[in-house]
Amino acid sequence: DVQMDNEKYKRAIQYLIDRQIDGAIICIPDQSLSTYTKELLDSADIPFIACDDAMIDDQGQLVSSYVGVDGYSVGAMNGDWMANYVIKQGFASQKDTGVLLMTMKNVSSCIPRIEGAIDRFREMIPSFPDNRILSVYYNGQAEEGFAVALEIMEQYPGIRKWFVMSANEEGAVGAVRALEQLGVDGESCVLGFGA
Repeated sequence: DVQMDNEKYKRAIQYLIDRQIDGAIICIPDQSLSTYTKELLDSADIPFIACDDAMIDDQGQLVSSYVGVDGYSVGAMNGDWMANYVIKQGFASQKDTGVLLMTMKNVSSCIPRIEGAIDRFREMIPSFPDNRILSVYYNGQAEEGFAVALEIMEQYPGIRKWFVMSANEEGAVGAVRALEQLGVDGESCVLGFGA
């Protein structure tokens, strides 16, 4: 677990090469490192496959075999769970509620996760006001997740119940910390990629 840190990732890849491993399954933290990874592992004659997030070049073409999940469908499951939570708690029509969607630009599989989540949420609660559905980007790390969540939540002091859907667990942890700092964690709810 390189915690979405590119330098830790580079050190981890070099560690694997130094250990002369027979093969690797890679979940890349930043797809801009795909060609770098391919070149290093190819030069060491180490076969590899990408999982969860495809390894792509600058033109968006695959540079390795890839095994992953349907991010949109997984996101839709999160959206379904969140909408059911909001409905069950009776929050759907309350004016002090807001949705925060947290995703990353540097990992293409994260975008459909959030798209699926909000599409399903809107399908189940079509009356939820668009002006209280907000989106932010972060780098996949808990610290930045905290910073961006806190920044946007501070801009909406009237929202006391936040329903946050994050593209990964680190973003979810950051959002929880922001809710706690603002004292609005009691009835708020946060979902990471794994719900």
